[in-house]
Amino acid sequence: MKIKTILFAFGCSLLLSGTKAFAQVERLPDEASYPVLQELAGVETPAVLLSGTWQFRYSPDSKWDKIQVPGEPAMQGYAIEHDKPFTYRKSFTVPADYAGKHTILRFDGVYSHARLFVNGTFVREHHGGFTRWETDVTPFVRPGKKNEIRLEVTDRLDDISYASGYAHHPIGGILRDVTLFALPETCLYDFYAETHLDAAYEDAVLKIGYSSPVAGGAEVAYTLTDPSGRRYPLAQSRFPLEEGGNMNELPVKNPLKWDAEHPNLYTLTITLSKDGKEIGRFDRRIG
Repeated sequence: MKIKTILFAFGCSLLLSGTKAFAQVERLPDEASYPVLQELAGVETPAVLLSGTWQFRYSPDSKWDKIQVPGEPAMQGYAIEHDKPFTYRKSFTVPADYAGKHTILRFDGVYSHARLFVNGTFVREHHGGFTRWETDVTPFVRPGKKNEIRLEVTDRLDDISYASGYAHHPIGGILRDVTLFALPETCLYDFYAETHLDAAYEDAVLKIGYSSPVAGGAEVAYTLTDPSGRRYPLAQSRFPLEEGGNMNELPVKNPLKWDAEHPNLYTLTITLSKDGKEIGRFDRRIG
């Protein structure tokens, strides 16, 4: 009896310690937009494209079949009906080096009502059609192991846009790419950049906004490169990362302007560092 008690206590200790380590990465909000990083410290492949062959079940009593994602089921031989759910599923391995990071699942477009399950657990629902939506699935996935996504989709007849009516056939389904990607615990979301020209349309201010769940010891650095590949000298390029909302301004003197005949685009590289070490970076094209 004493041995059983010791083993039980030891097992509970392991469970609690594992839970504590797992809980260190707090789940990010669903209604947010997250950047896909080109580089992420400690991760070999920051983003994995999940598009391709999925399994598909037309109705609860039908067998699983193969289907291509993205794509309309109606164009692949399935007579989709309004207000009747059908289900997708996909098995995949989450990279082992995603452990300790945020794992984000992105759908670029699902028409029109979606219910997401990860490894058998209901995660969230989404109403929409052609807009991107993302979910922090960190608590629901197992890095280094096989995982399964299930997505139940319904082509809703009462949607305001009712795109199926304009298309003259039910277009419900996963219509755009699906991506899994990792973010560091100290990360950015809802990132945007706006260019504000002065009254003479000569000089500009590049206004950059974003949010962050945690901040301590982190900073954001910017590199601006003109269309010819030359780096523009910024007066200030590094800013401390604040928890919550952030706003940075970069003055740009007489930049090349963008119009339909002269689509000049600059490249803004955003680098996130913590305690003096780079932890991730991504790019944005700026006009």
